[in-house]
Amino acid sequence: MESSMILWMRRKQDMVALSSVEAEYIAACEVSREVVWLRKLLSDLFEGPMDPTMIHCDNTSCIRFSKDLVFHGKTKHINSKYHYIWKLVQDCVLQLQYISANEQVADIDEISSY
Repeated sequence: MESSMILWMRRKQDMVALSSVEAEYIAACEVSREVVWLRKLLSDLFEGPMDPTMIHCDNTSCIRFSKDLVFHGKTKHINSKYHYIWKLVQDCVLQLQYISANEQVADIDEISSY
């Protein structure tokens, strides 16, 4: 079993997203900021190379967009400050991996209510 750290926080997003891709991309960008902070803390405590940090996402379009900013013309309205995650993916600091919505541990309360 792989050891991992989990950060879970629920709060209202401070901007209105025009699509589910944009909402997921913004959320992933918020998580990536926390990832960078945690990686810095861990690198100060333990020296040595770190593997890319895995972020699970249930939106495949968001994952493709994080790898290629020209993925789709309909995403050009996304504010460029959220492209921070694209840079982190390019630098192999983090990776977005698909996980089905049914397997999202953070959404377990919402799933069980169906």
